[in-house]
Amino acid sequence: MANRRCKVMDVPVNPAIMPGLIMLADTVTLAATKILTLTFPAKTVVAVLAAGSPDTDGEKIVWTSSVTANVATVTFTATSAGAGVKFGYIILATVTDTIAANDVTVDTTQTPVS
Repeated sequence: MANRRCKVMDVPVNPAIMPGLIMLADTVTLAATKILTLTFPAKTVVAVLAAGSPDTDGEKIVWTSSVTANVATVTFTATSAGAGVKFGYIILATVTDTIAANDVTVDTTQTPVS
């Protein structure tokens, strides 16, 4: 499959506040049990949002993300043997900042820093 241009915004906020923030988005029809892998330059994948329209066979999309050597990989997988699923995704990432993982295992209250 050919490369697709899916970068929607480069630095959607003031570069002095959050330099290097990028947003990627696309709509894809992924055949059942198939995998779509996206790779792009990044130091941190901030968020992945994926929403689809599964058919009656109950298809759904699961995703994983990782960053190695400043290259991000986001993988979407259609998880059943039905006809496939059409879904859209939005990925927020940063190419200049490394943001620590936020793994919450107990009840907690967080205060965003501005």
